[in-house]
Amino acid sequence: MNNRFGSYLLFSATAFYFFLLILLLSILNSSLSRFGLYLFLPCLFLATPSGLSKNLSRSLVIFNGLLLDYHNNLPLGFSIFLLLSIYLAIEGKFKFQNLSRGIEGRIIMILINTIFFIGVYVVSHIESASLNQPNFSKLITDSLISTMIVFGGSIPHYGLINQLASKIISSQKEKSVLTK
Repeated sequence: MNNRFGSYLLFSATAFYFFLLILLLSILNSSLSRFGLYLFLPCLFLATPSGLSKNLSRSLVIFNGLLLDYHNNLPLGFSIFLLLSIYLAIEGKFKFQNLSRGIEGRIIMILINTIFFIGVYVVSHIESASLNQPNFSKLITDSLISTMIVFGGSIPHYGLINQLASKIISSQKEKSVLTK
């Protein structure tokens, strides 16, 4: 029972962290929009703590997809579909907690971000057929800046998620030992 409570507590804390992260990115994008820049970092939202079960991890990815769709004004389900597809495709092959440690993990994260950028470009191109055409040079600029942030920011991001997981799991283990 305590283990289940700890998992739900970890899920809630991680979901709250991702909510704060997307709010911070939204505020940052509001400020950067004056310069014509837009940060889009969906690969950061694939991180799930190691203490979560498969179902809770997938639920967290779906929650993150909803956050991304809402805060980036994307069609509902776009981010959910892409995040969940990517998560399920590489779930058994990689530990997301270890992705940021090596250069190959960062390359995977950059590829995930690039897939999202191309997907957003295609969707916006289809959606705005009669309006302004999406600017390919802006896509490249935004993608390069987002890639640099992913490359440098993935280590602290994954470190924070791992630290959050270890704190909650260790505090749950201490409580279970004390109640026995």
